[in-house]
Amino acid sequence: ERHYSPIWPPAGVQNVKLYLYPDGQLLPNSYGGSQSSVSFNNDILDPNVTMDYLVNTEFRGALFDAKFRKNEIIFETPALLQNATLAGTPYAYLYYSSTAAGVCQYNMQVWEVRPNNLEKLVTRINWTDRYYTANQSKEKYVNGQSYSHIFSAGSRIRVKVTNLDNVPYYTNGYQTDYFLRTNPFMLPVLKQGTNRIFVSGNSRSYIELPLINFVIGINQISLEV
Repeated sequence: ERHYSPIWPPAGVQNVKLYLYPDGQLLPNSYGGSQSSVSFNNDILDPNVTMDYLVNTEFRGALFDAKFRKNEIIFETPALLQNATLAGTPYAYLYYSSTAAGVCQYNMQVWEVRPNNLEKLVTRINWTDRYYTANQSKEKYVNGQSYSHIFSAGSRIRVKVTNLDNVPYYTNGYQTDYFLRTNPFMLPVLKQGTNRIFVSGNSRSYIELPLINFVIGINQISLEV
């Protein structure tokens, strides 16, 4: 669909904060439990692997799998009760810590998941900290890739946090990243480490999406919360 707006952001856009929960929920009210963080590994199976090697394998197949392992953690909203329009720039507010020394990376993919479980990549938020001291706790407000998209009623918004920002190259169903294919949007970090994201207390990480008409299927939760 094509729309025109004389102002930016378009009328009705509200920046909706969606908080990360340890059990994989993605909700507009913050997590209040005792678990402080979630984590994913950046697994470098061969410490001598080079970026040239990974690029030449197109980040797939047995040769790639023997050198590097993709890991991800997934967060998801309940079903939308009506169409919701994303228009603008997504953000992530990250409280993080890593065991990696020198550099660590957090890639966040925003997906639409239809009721039939087909998923489509919508946009991304990427952060590479190139001046990182191992085990240091830091925070960063990161802007993502500006985009517009209509999430259909009944769909869910899914956020994947991963050490490798690529997607499957489907031959049927939804196809994404025609140009990149299995190559990543952001080249990965070749440093072994465990990357933590803090989710509770005063260190609550969240994704912020510019949305119109965001209403999800939870009692008394909407933009007013």
